Amino acid sequence: MRSPLTITAACVAGGLTGGLVGSILRAPPPAPEPAPAPPPVVAVELDAPLPSACPARAAVLAAETARLEGALAAVALQQRILDVRRVQREGAESPWPAEPDPSLRPEVWRAALEEALAEVGGELLELECDEYPCVTAVKVPKEDDFPGVHGDSLDALKEALAASGYPEHEAWITSMTNLDGAYMASFAMLPVADDALATRMSFRVGRVFEEVSASLEEP
Repeated sequence: MRSPLTITAACVAGGLTGGLVGSILRAPPPAPEPAPAPPPVVAVELDAPLPSACPARAAVLAAETARLEGALAAVALQQRILDVRRVQREGAESPWPAEPDPSLRPEVWRAALEEALAEVGGELLELECDEYPCVTAVKVPKEDDFPGVHGDSLDALKEALAASGYPEHEAWITSMTNLDGAYMASFAMLPVADDALATRMSFRVGRVFEEVSASLEEP
Protein backbone atom coordinates (compact mmCIF):
# COMPACT_ATOMS: atom_id res chain seq x y z
CA MET A 1 0.00 0.00 0.00
CA ARG A 2 1.33 3.35 -1.03
CA SER A 3 1.73 6.07 1.47
CA PRO A 4 -0.28 9.32 1.11
CA LEU A 5 2.94 11.18 0.49
CA THR A 6 3.75 8.97 -2.48
CA ILE A 7 0.30 9.47 -4.00
CA THR A 8 0.42 13.25 -3.60
CA ALA A 9 3.82 13.46 -5.24
CA ALA A 10 2.60 11.40 -8.13
CA CYS A 11 -0.45 13.64 -8.61
CA VAL A 12 1.68 16.74 -8.55
CA ALA A 13 4.08 15.27 -11.02
CA GLY A 14 1.27 14.15 -13.26
CA GLY A 15 -0.38 17.58 -13.16
CA LEU A 16 2.81 19.35 -14.06
CA THR A 17 3.49 16.94 -16.88
CA GLY A 18 -0.02 17.31 -18.31
CA GLY A 19 0.10 21.08 -18.14
CA LEU A 20 3.50 21.16 -19.81
CA VAL A 21 2.35 18.85 -22.58
CA GLY A 22 -0.83 20.93 -23.08
CA SER A 23 1.22 24.11 -23.34
CA ILE A 24 3.53 22.50 -25.88
CA LEU A 25 0.69 21.09 -28.03
CA ARG A 26 -1.47 24.35 -28.00
CA ALA A 27 -1.20 26.29 -31.34
CA PRO A 28 0.53 29.71 -31.17
CA PRO A 29 -1.64 32.85 -31.78
CA PRO A 30 -1.81 34.03 -35.41
CA ALA A 31 0.65 36.71 -36.47
CA PRO A 32 -0.92 40.22 -37.08
CA GLU A 33 -1.68 41.04 -40.68
CA PRO A 34 0.74 43.53 -42.27
CA ALA A 35 -0.51 47.17 -42.67
CA PRO A 36 -1.75 48.01 -46.16
CA ALA A 37 0.76 49.74 -48.38
CA PRO A 38 0.12 53.53 -48.93
CA PRO A 39 -1.25 54.51 -52.33
CA PRO A 40 1.40 55.46 -54.87
CA VAL A 41 2.18 59.20 -55.24
CA VAL A 42 1.23 60.47 -58.68
CA ALA A 43 2.80 63.73 -59.95
CA VAL A 44 0.23 66.02 -61.61
CA GLU A 45 1.20 68.89 -63.90
CA LEU A 46 -1.29 71.72 -63.37
CA ASP A 47 -0.66 73.23 -66.78
CA ALA A 48 -1.00 69.93 -68.60
CA PRO A 49 -4.12 69.72 -70.79
CA LEU A 50 -6.80 67.40 -69.51
CA PRO A 51 -7.44 64.32 -71.63
CA SER A 52 -10.51 64.65 -73.75
CA ALA A 53 -12.93 61.78 -73.84
CA CYS A 54 -14.78 63.40 -76.73
CA PRO A 55 -12.68 65.24 -79.35
CA ALA A 56 -15.82 66.66 -81.00
CA ARG A 57 -16.98 68.23 -77.74
CA ALA A 58 -13.51 69.67 -77.15
CA ALA A 59 -13.60 71.31 -80.57
CA VAL A 60 -17.01 72.87 -79.81
CA LEU A 61 -15.74 74.25 -76.50
CA ALA A 62 -12.61 75.66 -78.15
CA ALA A 63 -14.71 77.42 -80.78
CA GLU A 64 -17.05 78.87 -78.13
CA THR A 65 -14.07 80.06 -76.08
CA ALA A 66 -12.61 81.81 -79.12
CA ARG A 67 -15.96 83.46 -79.82
CA LEU A 68 -16.28 84.76 -76.27
CA GLU A 69 -12.71 86.06 -76.26
CA GLY A 70 -13.43 87.93 -79.48
CA ALA A 71 -16.61 89.42 -77.98
CA LEU A 72 -14.71 90.55 -74.88
CA ALA A 73 -12.02 92.16 -77.04
CA ALA A 74 -14.71 94.03 -78.97
CA VAL A 75 -16.30 95.28 -75.73
CA ALA A 76 -12.90 96.41 -74.42
CA LEU A 77 -12.23 98.30 -77.66
CA GLN A 78 -15.64 99.98 -77.49
CA GLN A 79 -14.97 101.00 -73.89
CA ARG A 80 -11.65 102.56 -74.87
CA ILE A 81 -13.39 104.52 -77.62
CA LEU A 82 -16.01 105.75 -75.16
CA ASP A 83 -13.29 106.75 -72.68
CA VAL A 84 -11.50 108.79 -75.36
CA ARG A 85 -14.74 110.53 -76.33
CA ARG A 86 -15.57 111.21 -72.69
CA VAL A 87 -12.19 112.81 -72.11
CA GLN A 88 -12.63 114.89 -75.27
CA ARG A 89 -16.02 116.05 -73.99
CA GLU A 90 -15.35 116.34 -70.25
CA GLY A 91 -11.57 116.68 -70.14
CA ALA A 92 -9.23 114.56 -68.04
CA GLU A 93 -9.56 114.76 -64.27
CA SER A 94 -7.38 117.45 -62.73
CA PRO A 95 -5.91 116.32 -59.39
CA TRP A 96 -4.57 118.86 -56.95
CA PRO A 97 -0.85 119.53 -57.51
CA ALA A 98 1.61 119.14 -54.69
CA GLU A 99 2.17 122.92 -54.72
CA PRO A 100 -1.04 124.61 -55.94
CA ASP A 101 -1.44 128.34 -56.39
CA PRO A 102 -1.68 129.55 -52.76
CA SER A 103 -4.56 131.88 -53.58
CA LEU A 104 -6.61 128.94 -54.93
CA ARG A 105 -6.28 126.68 -51.91
CA PRO A 106 -9.83 125.85 -50.71
CA GLU A 107 -9.58 127.60 -47.36
CA VAL A 108 -7.96 130.74 -48.85
CA TRP A 109 -10.41 130.89 -51.75
CA ARG A 110 -13.41 130.42 -49.44
CA ALA A 111 -12.30 133.22 -47.15
CA ALA A 112 -11.82 135.60 -50.09
CA LEU A 113 -15.19 134.62 -51.56
CA GLU A 114 -17.10 135.12 -48.32
CA GLU A 115 -15.54 138.56 -47.85
CA ALA A 116 -16.33 139.61 -51.43
CA LEU A 117 -19.88 138.22 -51.28
CA ALA A 118 -20.55 140.09 -48.07
CA GLU A 119 -19.50 143.29 -49.85
CA VAL A 120 -21.89 142.80 -52.78
CA GLY A 121 -24.71 141.19 -50.79
CA GLY A 122 -24.28 137.73 -52.32
CA GLU A 123 -24.41 134.21 -50.96
CA LEU A 124 -22.10 131.22 -51.36
CA LEU A 125 -24.17 128.26 -52.56
CA GLU A 126 -21.55 125.64 -53.38
CA LEU A 127 -17.80 125.16 -53.27
CA GLU A 128 -16.65 122.01 -55.06
CA CYS A 129 -12.96 121.31 -54.59
CA ASP A 130 -12.74 117.63 -55.54
CA GLU A 131 -10.36 118.63 -58.34
CA TYR A 132 -8.06 121.57 -59.01
CA PRO A 133 -9.07 124.34 -58.85
CA CYS A 134 -12.34 124.76 -56.95
CA VAL A 135 -15.62 125.43 -58.73
CA THR A 136 -17.90 127.95 -57.03
CA ALA A 137 -21.64 128.59 -57.16
CA VAL A 138 -22.98 131.88 -55.79
CA LYS A 139 -26.15 133.94 -55.73
CA VAL A 140 -25.71 137.66 -56.37
CA PRO A 141 -28.30 140.45 -56.47
CA LYS A 142 -29.53 141.94 -59.72
CA GLU A 143 -28.31 145.35 -60.73
CA ASP A 144 -31.30 147.68 -60.90
CA ASP A 145 -29.51 149.98 -63.29
CA PHE A 146 -28.94 147.18 -65.79
CA PRO A 147 -32.06 144.99 -65.84
CA GLY A 148 -31.40 141.74 -67.67
CA VAL A 149 -27.66 142.34 -67.91
CA HIS A 150 -26.56 139.79 -65.35
CA GLY A 151 -22.88 140.05 -66.16
CA ASP A 152 -22.55 143.22 -64.08
CA SER A 153 -23.45 141.36 -60.90
CA LEU A 154 -20.60 138.95 -61.36
CA ASP A 155 -18.31 141.79 -62.39
CA ALA A 156 -19.07 143.43 -59.06
CA LEU A 157 -18.01 140.23 -57.32
CA LYS A 158 -14.80 140.09 -59.35
CA GLU A 159 -14.03 143.67 -58.40
CA ALA A 160 -14.64 142.83 -54.75
CA LEU A 161 -12.13 139.99 -55.08
CA ALA A 162 -9.51 142.40 -56.41
CA ALA A 163 -8.44 143.24 -52.87
CA SER A 164 -7.17 139.68 -52.53
CA GLY A 165 -5.23 139.80 -55.80
CA TYR A 166 -7.55 137.58 -57.82
CA PRO A 167 -7.72 139.75 -60.98
CA GLU A 168 -4.37 138.20 -61.94
CA HIS A 169 -6.41 135.12 -62.93
CA GLU A 170 -7.87 136.50 -66.12
CA ALA A 171 -9.52 133.32 -67.43
CA TRP A 172 -12.97 132.95 -65.92
CA ILE A 173 -15.36 130.16 -66.92
CA THR A 174 -18.93 131.05 -65.98
CA SER A 175 -22.52 129.83 -66.23
CA MET A 176 -25.40 132.04 -65.02
CA THR A 177 -29.16 131.92 -64.69
CA ASN A 178 -31.89 134.35 -63.71
CA LEU A 179 -33.55 133.92 -60.32
CA ASP A 180 -36.27 135.96 -58.67
CA GLY A 181 -34.48 139.15 -57.72
CA ALA A 182 -31.02 137.62 -58.11
CA TYR A 183 -28.71 135.65 -60.34
CA MET A 184 -27.11 132.28 -59.70
CA ALA A 185 -23.68 131.77 -61.17
CA SER A 186 -21.17 128.94 -61.12
CA PHE A 187 -17.62 129.78 -62.09
CA ALA A 188 -13.94 128.93 -61.77
CA MET A 189 -10.70 130.70 -62.45
CA LEU A 190 -7.99 129.03 -64.48
CA PRO A 191 -4.62 129.31 -62.77
CA VAL A 192 -2.83 128.91 -66.11
CA ALA A 193 -3.77 129.11 -69.77
CA ASP A 194 -4.25 125.44 -70.60
CA ASP A 195 -6.70 124.11 -73.19
CA ALA A 196 -7.01 120.67 -71.58
CA LEU A 197 -7.65 122.20 -68.15
CA ALA A 198 -10.13 124.66 -69.67
CA THR A 199 -12.09 121.75 -71.16
CA ARG A 200 -12.27 120.05 -67.79
CA MET A 201 -13.19 123.26 -66.01
CA SER A 202 -15.99 123.98 -68.47
CA PHE A 203 -17.46 120.55 -67.78
CA ARG A 204 -17.17 120.95 -64.00
CA VAL A 205 -18.65 124.44 -64.01
CA GLY A 206 -21.59 123.19 -66.06
CA ARG A 207 -22.09 120.18 -63.79
CA VAL A 208 -22.11 122.29 -60.62
CA PHE A 209 -24.43 124.77 -62.34
CA GLU A 210 -26.94 122.02 -63.15
CA GLU A 211 -26.77 120.48 -59.67
CA VAL A 212 -27.26 123.78 -57.86
CA SER A 213 -30.00 124.90 -60.27
CA ALA A 214 -31.88 121.64 -59.63
CA SER A 215 -31.56 122.06 -55.86
CA LEU A 216 -32.93 125.61 -56.05
CA GLU A 217 -35.96 124.40 -58.02
CA GLU A 218 -36.87 121.80 -55.40
CA PRO A 219 -39.84 122.82 -53.22
